[in-house]
Amino acid sequence: MKKLLTLLCTFVMALTLVACSGSSAGGKETPDYYGTYEITSLALNGEEVDQATRDAFLETLNQQNAAFTLTFGDKNVMNFQGSDYKIDLDWEGKTFKDPNDDQLYSFRMVDGQLWLDLGDNMEAIFTKTK
Repeated sequence: MKKLLTLLCTFVMALTLVACSGSSAGGKETPDYYGTYEITSLALNGEEVDQATRDAFLETLNQQNAAFTLTFGDKNVMNFQGSDYKIDLDWEGKTFKDPNDDQLYSFRMVDGQLWLDLGDNMEAIFTKTK
């Protein structure tokens, strides 16, 4: 009887370990694109600009307090000049919309970086930081 009880307890413990292992949050995995993206460069006509142009561009953004970040996750937010603005993200369609002014922004992913279309053959390049 003692052996049977020990085997039963071992079986229950093993079953519990198997049932409780795996991904967290009820089996829901976080998409790879979730995180914060910071602007790190600029592209003209589909090509990233040289280092001097990139550095001048980033310095101008900093001087004008105009640098911004994009955060995708449970809440999708664009931070511009220290203020957060909720955005409506369509990751599959590679667009997001600012609901305040209905401006639609399109982007593409290149080697893990987000390239945001600014018009006039210019794109802001964002790198995931978190």
